[in-house]
Amino acid sequence: MQITLLNTYDRIGGAAIACMRLWEALKMQNVNVNLLVQEGRIESPLGGVYYLVQGPFSYKLAQLRLFLNKAYLYFYDKNKGLNFAFEAPFFGARLSTLPLIQKSDILHLHWVNHGFISFSTLREFQKLKKKIVWTLHDMWAFTGGCYYSQGCEYYRKACGNCFFLKRPKPNDFSHRLWKKKYELYAHLDLTIVTCSKWLAECAAQSSLLKDKRIVTIPNPLNTEIFKPMDKVAVRQKLGLPQDKYLLIFASAKIEDRRKGFTFFQKALEQLRSIDPNWNEHRIAIVLLGKSGAHAFSSIEGYSVYYLGNLETEESIAQAYSACDILINPSLADNLPNTIMEAMACGVPVVAFSTGGIPEMVMHQKNGFLVPTGSSEGLAEGIRFLLSDLERYAHIQNAAIQFVHQNYSYSLVAKCYLTLYQEILANAYRQ
Repeated sequence: MQITLLNTYDRIGGAAIACMRLWEALKMQNVNVNLLVQEGRIESPLGGVYYLVQGPFSYKLAQLRLFLNKAYLYFYDKNKGLNFAFEAPFFGARLSTLPLIQKSDILHLHWVNHGFISFSTLREFQKLKKKIVWTLHDMWAFTGGCYYSQGCEYYRKACGNCFFLKRPKPNDFSHRLWKKKYELYAHLDLTIVTCSKWLAECAAQSSLLKDKRIVTIPNPLNTEIFKPMDKVAVRQKLGLPQDKYLLIFASAKIEDRRKGFTFFQKALEQLRSIDPNWNEHRIAIVLLGKSGAHAFSSIEGYSVYYLGNLETEESIAQAYSACDILINPSLADNLPNTIMEAMACGVPVVAFSTGGIPEMVMHQKNGFLVPTGSSEGLAEGIRFLLSDLERYAHIQNAAIQFVHQNYSYSLVAKCYLTLYQEILANAYRQ
């Protein structure tokens, strides 16, 4: 059995990180697994990582595919926001001639947008009669182009009247993309995996995937790396204050609207207005990820420590371990890596109750859940966790235990191995 995982990047974005971790977890179970990505720069000692971009020419070609796909959206974009919310996969790499693809028994797709895999690429896989497993990290596979529908349910019938587009109507651009997927999926030997039960329910209700097999398997986490560390020591190493509670906000792009940074800002204002004792003398803010200067200037009255976009998992684990609470006010999300990483390091989470997050955060048991969009709720969650240290310790331990019981490398790898074996066993019987 030979498995090939495919993802556009190796470390850019949560899906890339989850895919790389799954590859590592499968390797540790002695599975014959390779990883093919369009571009990246990770050199793994385990071997078996292949990059489509190998030099200046292939890099320019990849950038051209991305540009052409984005150019398709130019005439439909009503607010110049589609680049971060919508994808049209008309141009992709030709992968069917690669020996790695031809020799694989199962092609396991993850996040394959941005000019990596197109409609044509999938048709090539179909001609090769490949078994395809597709782990969904957002809603894109079963919508007319958006990554998250944001409450729209047209994907249950046949996308159209898309509010992302300049001129929404029944037969708009989103409907035409939906139709292409509908025609293509009918001929693919496709098994769907979702990281959360929430996304599985959405996929099962969609017109595109309702007839496909849908399995829920969470993303894995290396709990040998993400674990509690000595808080005094890591704070000293990172130059963080020892005498304050530290609230951390982590995102690949801090100012991404979907990640809800503005709600965090308002929660800090609410916190002081509710109880003046919760002020800059007791609390400081830690930011993790890519950010512009706006993120610092917009948090008034609190000291802000910007750790940047950390490169290694060890450094990320240290950053979490130095802090007391992760604030995750995402407006739409699947199964965020940030939440499981923080919990594994003994850092409780205050988060909006959206997407798959309620499957991770159990209200007042291993964290604190807040109605989506409620800055007051975020402030209440911070006070709840920090106002009783005995209760905090109990929630902290529950968070660590929950991650070990649900997201460990060995557990998730064995779930996928069982799925692979079932798919191939059924193929042999046919």
